[in-house]
Amino acid sequence: MLRLITAVMIMLLAPVVLGESHWSNWSDKTLCRLSKDPELIEYRKAAEDRGLSCSADKPTSPGTAVAKTNIEGLLINNFRCLQGRHYMGNIINGTDNYISYVQVKSFDYDGVLIGSCKTFVGLSPGSFDSFLAVNCNCQKTNRYQIKAQ
Repeated sequence: MLRLITAVMIMLLAPVVLGESHWSNWSDKTLCRLSKDPELIEYRKAAEDRGLSCSADKPTSPGTAVAKTNIEGLLINNFRCLQGRHYMGNIINGTDNYISYVQVKSFDYDGVLIGSCKTFVGLSPGSFDSFLAVNCNCQKTNRYQIKAQ
């Protein structure tokens, strides 16, 4: 009986233990392709956990694409690529710090830097505003990195 219980526990815990390593063998391109299917939530979650912005060009509905920055509490809602050149959205400063500039770097499927831009935002603590960063080259972006100061 003890062997049977042990075998059942091992089979039940295997997906939990192996879950993280399962996605590590998948390419960014495959995760992004599969994450576009609205019924495959686990692929979208895996892509987000890896920091991929698979849907930056076409958010499913307004406000769904939330871009994280290097500063906890500073977010850009409805973050998206406009005309393959500009990033836009609504920036929210949920910190106690004044934010002057935001730099966005765009990367392709292979992780190669394909564009970069820096924009002045001038956000007081606890404030929000529209966000626009021009001439970023985000057309074939698979992943982005946002740094603020």
